[in-house]
Amino acid sequence: MKILFTGGGTGGHIFPIIAVARAMKDNAATADAEMLFVGPCRGMKDEFSRVGVRAHHLVTGKIRRYPSLRTLVDIPLLAVGFLQAYWYLLWNMPDVVFSKGGYGAFPVVVVAWMFRIPIVAHESDSIAGATNRLLARFARVIITSFSGEHPELPAEKIVRLGNPVRDMRPRRGVKPSGTTKPTILVLGGSQGATQINELLFQSLASLTDRYRIVHQVGERHVRAADEAHIEMPARLRPFYEPRAFLNEEQMREAYAQADLVISRAGSGAIFEIALVGKPSILIPLLTSAGGHQQQNAILYERAGACLRLDAPLIKPMELMRAIEEVMESGARRGKMARAARSFSRPNAARDIANTIIEYAQQ
Repeated sequence: MKILFTGGGTGGHIFPIIAVARAMKDNAATADAEMLFVGPCRGMKDEFSRVGVRAHHLVTGKIRRYPSLRTLVDIPLLAVGFLQAYWYLLWNMPDVVFSKGGYGAFPVVVVAWMFRIPIVAHESDSIAGATNRLLARFARVIITSFSGEHPELPAEKIVRLGNPVRDMRPRRGVKPSGTTKPTILVLGGSQGATQINELLFQSLASLTDRYRIVHQVGERHVRAADEAHIEMPARLRPFYEPRAFLNEEQMREAYAQADLVISRAGSGAIFEIALVGKPSILIPLLTSAGGHQQQNAILYERAGACLRLDAPLIKPMELMRAIEEVMESGARRGKMARAARSFSRPNAARDIANTIIEYAQQ
C-alpha cells in the first residue's frame, strides 16, 4: 500500500500528518506501507524521516482571497507546483491521498483527482479554509475536527473524527519544575505570536513575582525575549524561560509541569491542550482566515475548557486579571481541565488512519 500526504507548509498542517503517519505505523495493516509527503516542507524533512515518511518539497504559489501584488509572483509558482505534483504522483502513483489543506495541497489534490486517486481531506478548523472549500468536490470524504455545521462544505461527505495531534501526555512521572511557583506555559505556535509575546514582555516582572513562565517565543522573537529577560530584576530572571522552539520532548515536559497554558486558538493548539487536559487562556488571532481562530475559541470556551480573550487591543492588565482569575481558583482549573479532556479526541489519529486505509483499499 502506498499513501501520499499533502498539505500547506506550517506546523498546523505538518504535525497532524505526522500523528496520522505514526498511527499508520502502529496499524498492522499499514506497518509496512510506503508513505510519502508532497508539499512545502523545508525544515521539516527530519520530522517526516523520524516516522518513516519520504518528504518531497513542493514549490507552489498561494491562492489569496484578497488583492496582493505577491499574487503576480505566485501564479507562475502555482504552475511550477502543478508540474511537480504531476511528476511526483505519476512516478509514485499512490493508492490514496490524504490532504490537510493549505496552499501546498492545491496542486497535489487536483492532480490526484485527474489520476482518479481517492482523496481523503481533513479540515482542522471550525471554519473551512479556502483550499478545502475549493477542493471539496474532489474529495471522497471530508474529516472535520469540530462539531457543528460546515455550510461551506458538502454535508454528505462530512464525518467528524477530531484533529490528529502529537501525544503530549507524559510517558513517565512528571519532572519537577525546580520551583514552588505555579508554572504558566505560553505558546505562540511554531512561528511565535507577536501580540502574545508583547503582552508578556510588558508583564514579566509582575508575572514572575508569582509564577514561573515557560515561553515559546518563535525564532523571530528570540532577540526581543532575551532583551526583556535582561531587563528583568535579577532575582526574577530564573523564573522566566524563553525558548525559540520546543521540540516534542521539551513540549511534553512543559505541558506536564504547566498549571495553565496561554495560546493562540489554532486547531492544533486547542486539541493538543485538550489532550493533556490543561486549563487555558486562548487569545485568537483576529486576522486568521475567515475568523476561524475566534470561532475555534468560542466553541472551546462553550465547552467550559478555556477563558477567551479576543478584544482587538488587549492590555497587559487585562491579561494579568485573566491569569489571576483562573489561577486563584483551583476548583475552576479542575473544572476546565475536565472539560478539556472531554473535548479531546484522543483516538483521532487512529480513526483517521483507518479511514485512509478504507479508501486506499477501494
